[in-house]
Amino acid sequence: MAEEVLIEDWTPGRRLWLKAPSLFSMDVAVEILRWIEDFDDVSIQDDSWKSFGHGNLTEVGIRVRVSNIRFSIMCSYDDVFISRLAGSSGKFTTLCEAIQQKFVTT
Repeated sequence: MAEEVLIEDWTPGRRLWLKAPSLFSMDVAVEILRWIEDFDDVSIQDDSWKSFGHGNLTEVGIRVRVSNIRFSIMCSYDDVFISRLAGSSGKFTTLCEAIQQKFVTT
């Protein structure tokens, strides 16, 4: 787990922006994807994030579907961006709150 993960910006229903200043953001994003991968009714079609260098996770983004929520997770430098693309904004908010509880350190 990252030494420090902070909330840079949080717009419920739209976007969660995390910052991992003491580590590469890729490590944090991969941890989040591994955690999400264990949920029921999940689809992560692009598995390049599991490869060395983390593929499209860096700068491009990985699209994820959890039930009826579609979102993208992308990292750049020490930032992790999780943005809702479609689906229930309320369920996306609940998911982002769970991510914050699990991964945010301060």
